[in-house]
Amino acid sequence: MVAVRLIQFAEVITHRGVTQEFGHPIASFGAIKYKLAEMVARTYAGVARASAVRLTDGRRQIVHLTIAGADDIPIAPTSDLFINLRQALRQFGDPYQNIQVAVRKLKLLLISARVRLLPDYQWESVEPVIRAALLKHFGFAERELAQDALASEALSVMQAQAGVAYADLDTFDAVGEDETNLGHLGASLTLKRRVKAYPARIDRHSAAPVILPAQMAYLSPAIADTLILTEIIR
Repeated sequence: MVAVRLIQFAEVITHRGVTQEFGHPIASFGAIKYKLAEMVARTYAGVARASAVRLTDGRRQIVHLTIAGADDIPIAPTSDLFINLRQALRQFGDPYQNIQVAVRKLKLLLISARVRLLPDYQWESVEPVIRAALLKHFGFAERELAQDALASEALSVMQAQAGVAYADLDTFDAVGEDETNLGHLGASLTLKRRVKAYPARIDRHSAAPVILPAQMAYLSPAIADTLILTEIIR
């Protein structure tokens, strides 16, 4: 129902040009056009994240909308959700505005850390607490599209847990979602101060202009090897 009302609102201000600002219909401002697309997408059941940006491929202006499913469930371009959302944006949006919809590109965070405990604390008790805190802070529910992940965040989360004297990071990095074999990465993983998650953008390395969807960086509880915690023995 909320999605329908937002779509109707988009139709009103786009086609009828009712609200004015500086003598022009608000719908004529580009920022309104792409923000409406973002608002409508966020109200769709099954969509948890949405981010819209205006881009140009050298020939035309494009509103590019990146989405992520609830709990990051896969959204196939052939799914009803994807097709219905795209049709709604085209039907009720500005007929002269090109709109593209794409699913987010995942950057899977990889964290390896060593932790020293205070006296009288047991690793078997503290380790699950640290793990849960990191998974929550860097989990999908707490992250946004195009939100960078910082090593300083990881250190702050670990050091805030009861029983932790200090923590040292060995690895703070990320790999693409298509990377299934983490074991062979080895020395290629590094300790980064910041893992970048880029918004939708033009791929400058492509021969023809190609729009890359926004990235999302988060820590997955489903893959144990992405979070390794080791106790520093006194």
